Amino acid sequence: NIAVESGFNPDARSPVGAMGLMQLMPATADWLARVDSRISQSQAANLKSPGNSIRLGAVYLERMLKCSEGNVIYALASYNAVPGNCDKWRARFPQADPDDFMEAIPFTETRDYVQKVMANYAAYLSLYPPVR
Repeated sequence: NIAVESGFNPDARSPVGAMGLMQLMPATADWLARVDSRISQSQAANLKSPGNSIRLGAVYLERMLKCSEGNVIYALASYNAVPGNCDKWRARFPQADPDDFMEAIPFTETRDYVQKVMANYAAYLSLYPPVR
């Protein structure tokens, strides 16, 4: 996720204002500090800190995974394009398999993001298979 979000640059800032390694919007960070006791307001206020960015991004992705019932593709789409947009796409394509769903994402940025993260995930799994 970090490789795709920021290219490992802690000073990265998107054109729309997302910041840090995990490219969180300040409003999302503020929301996390209000709704999740694991996040402090000072962490949310300093998204350029690599530790804070990773912590907030991990907590936010965890929340997206829970909302998506563990579906990684839906969680990634929600992380990038907010859960409401992903919910609309899921309703429009309820029977789509994962590859078809990724192709059907109407936001080019989100479609590319999900595909790149999943490709990185597959590459990491080939290098570091799960221990059984």
